[in-house]
Amino acid sequence: MLKKISKTLLCVLLLFLMCACTNNENTLQNDNNIPNKEEEKNNENITSEEDIITKLTNETPAGQKLYIHNVSMSDTFGNSILPNSNVGIYVKTNSKEGYIITNVKVLAILDENNENAFSENETKTPSKILFYLSDNDYSLLEKTKNLGEIRLIPGSANKLNQEVINYILNS
Repeated sequence: MLKKISKTLLCVLLLFLMCACTNNENTLQNDNNIPNKEEEKNNENITSEEDIITKLTNETPAGQKLYIHNVSMSDTFGNSILPNSNVGIYVKTNSKEGYIITNVKVLAILDENNENAFSENETKTPSKILFYLSDNDYSLLEKTKNLGEIRLIPGSANKLNQEVINYILNS
């Protein structure tokens, strides 16, 4: 029993370290993950959920939808997921697990009071992460809600797990 618990903890730690390394590599290799002053200024000027949602809805590119994902501090790896960074969407069901969507840009993060969780003056506990998804990815993620756990992983995965995607689509 102790070996099983130790292996599980080791796997969780390894996954966390892999994600942290992936995030660091992407930050070093891709300057697009670093928020510029204009993006930071735009995020600071938006203070309430309604304002953020209205602004992002009005700016939604054709063929995409705004997705709002509920999170906790641990879901964001201790606030290592930031606005304008990229995440991979990892799913764990009873029988399958893997990345189903990669390279998703985080548009905004709201706190429990539905205000911008990151401002010049303070960092608050995240409650919601907002991002755009294609219509197909949006439908896939909505269907996944009923089948398993959805995790946002900092950085972006290299490989989608088509077996997991097919499992979700056929369920």
